Amino acid sequence: MDLAVLALSLPAGSEDVEQQARSVLRHVLRPITTGAEDALDLPAADAKTCPNCGVRTGSTRTPYCSAECREIAGFVRQIRAGLADGSILDPDKQIAFGQVLWTILGGGRPLRRHLIPEKVQFQILQKAGGKCALCGAPAVVVDHIRTGCNRPINLRAVCEACDATKPFGDEAILSRPEVVEMLDELSTRIGSLIPLRCCDDAATWEWRNYLAARIAALKVVNR
Repeated sequence: MDLAVLALSLPAGSEDVEQQARSVLRHVLRPITTGAEDALDLPAADAKTCPNCGVRTGSTRTPYCSAECREIAGFVRQIRAGLADGSILDPDKQIAFGQVLWTILGGGRPLRRHLIPEKVQFQILQKAGGKCALCGAPAVVVDHIRTGCNRPINLRAVCEACDATKPFGDEAILSRPEVVEMLDELSTRIGSLIPLRCCDDAATWEWRNYLAARIAALKVVNR
């Protein structure tokens, strides 16, 4: 699938939050340049390390070193599968992928917040006494505490400074050096003809086998 053509087919400049979510994918759907895979300097697969980032980890419950790495690996794997079978052309899939990507980049969940009923937002702000749950300044908006769940127990009132959710495509997020670096890596992993990490291919990735190999290696070391 031609990534450049696919990227151009995505909406741009829309005020609709769902279309904005789709547009975010433009940042990772770009043809990779010659030698880009080598520039990543990816470590060889080693069961004693996180399959996503290569950091050594001794977890016996998950192959990843963190929830963030698990989410990133899942995103790369799923979007590569969507490119392979054509399901990436489904607008609903694009919205879902865009939401995940924006969360990974640190922009929060603007679409999920958009779906919070006004009545619930008012109740959360009222319960907080109009004060930010993080710093005590005047609260202006409701944000998520942990996941994208919109139940009141997962919502809190925050001020503008403490608000972690930013609009899709916000330049303050996209211009961060760490985000630029992450987008480059994601684009390369997604656009590569061959999976660059063992967790990038939905057809071959077996996390249970990877974890079993780690557990076996740890047992040998601890003897």
